[in-house]
Amino acid sequence: MLLTERDVRLPLCDGLTPLLSHFRQQAETYLSENEIPVRFAVTETSSKGYNCELDVLRFEGKLNLPKPSSIFEFAQREIENTKSFNTVIWLFLPASALK
Repeated sequence: MLLTERDVRLPLCDGLTPLLSHFRQQAETYLSENEIPVRFAVTETSSKGYNCELDVLRFEGKLNLPKPSSIFEFAQREIENTKSFNTVIWLFLPASALK
């Protein structure tokens, strides 16, 4: 198993596709069959596209659990605190998956 960070440039969204779906679709083009994204961050937006960091976990051999849910799935909080904003997208795997 290997964890790597990739700097990727994604094209601008066409405005018809929801932004989170656009990021998921574009980020998946940088993944091979035995890789899953564990962190995604947009670090800069310009007229040329989105500069992003994509952290990827690569497995050697078969994954020992069902395919994990996507880090790009949105789960709205029931309580909202708008005093400050921070977001981190992480994927947690059980220890049994790492054998």
